[in-house]
Parts: sequence; C-alpha cells; structure tokens
Amino acid sequence: VKDREVPAIDDELAKLNGRFETLDELREGIRKDLYEQAEQQAADDLSEAFVDDLLEDATMIYPPAAVELEISEMFNNLKQQVSTSGWDFNDFLRLQGQTEDDVRENFRESADKRLKRRLVMRQMILDEKITVAQEDIDAAVEQRIARFGDNEDIKRGMREYFTRGQGFEMLSGQILSDKINERVRAIVTGAAPDLAELV
Repeated sequence: VKDREVPAIDDELAKLNGRFETLDELREGIRKDLYEQAEQQAADDLSEAFVDDLLEDATMIYPPAAVELEISEMFNNLKQQVSTSGWDFNDFLRLQGQTEDDVRENFRESADKRLKRRLVMRQMILDEKITVAQEDIDAAVEQRIARFGDNEDIKRGMREYFTRGQGFEMLSGQILSDKINERVRAIVTGAAPDLAELV
C-alpha cells in the first residue's frame, strides 16, 4: 500500500488555484462561491414555483408538432451526452432495452411540460419587457474573466469564448435567466417596476 502525500493547507496551496495568493483569500473565495450558488438556487426555485403557479392558471394552445420538436431536441441532447461519454448510441439503447421510439415516448411528458414552461417564460419576457443589452453581456464577461486574476492569456481566451458562438449563447441565456429571476422576486415582493415606464 502506497502512502499518498497530501499537500499542506497553506498559502502555497491557495496559489495553485491561480485566483488567490493566501489561504485566507482562498477560504473567502470558496465561501463567496458557495453563497452565490445558494443564492442562485434560491432564485431559480422561486422562479420555478412562480412559473408553476402561472401554468396552473394558463390555457395554452399549441400544435402537436411543437411537442415533437421538443422531444427531438431532448432526444438529440441525450444522443450527444451518450456520445460524449464514449458510448455508441445503439449500444446504449440495447443496454437500456429500448428503441429510439421508446426513448422518444418516454420524453413526451417532460417535453410537454418543458414546452409549456418555455411558452410561459417567453410570454413573461415579452409582457415584462425583459431584455439583454450589450452592456449586460460586457459586464458579465468582465465579471467572469476577473476570476482568473492576472493571467492575460486565459482572460483573452475566455473573453473570446463568451463573445461568440456557444459561449455567447450560454452567457446571454444565463443573463436572461438572472433577469427573469430578479423580476419574479420583484413581482413576488411587490417591488416590480411600472411596465409603462419601461422602454
């Protein structure tokens, strides 16, 4: 049996991360990250409950093809996850004892719920005049790359990632989600802005 060498919990360990110089900074950074994650989860939970309440009162009419599109998106995401894990999708299906049609049918209820949530959220974005401006994206990019300290190469690469393609889509989606959560919190607490004043 070989002994494992555990690094000392000191400033040198903190420096390995690249974001911190001291152990105290590392601890504070971890504490801050955990707090932000908990705060985000609470906001997401509040928004989810709010949307669930809206769904109970909503009457929705949409074509069956919309559910089929949602199922296809979920199915393609699953195929991508399986492929990323190094599996052949047909082998995966055999192991599950399912056909593609079985998998698609299993997604039907979730796809229907997901579509309804998406439609409610889209209408809320329109009704509440929620938008993502370029300034929002620029500020979010700077906030994210600031975590990398003085490493200019990483910061440049991250800035590039977040300003185009998939990185841009992910970031703008997160900003929109954050704005929705903020508006839901404002609505629930009675602090929502007067929509007539919003442009």
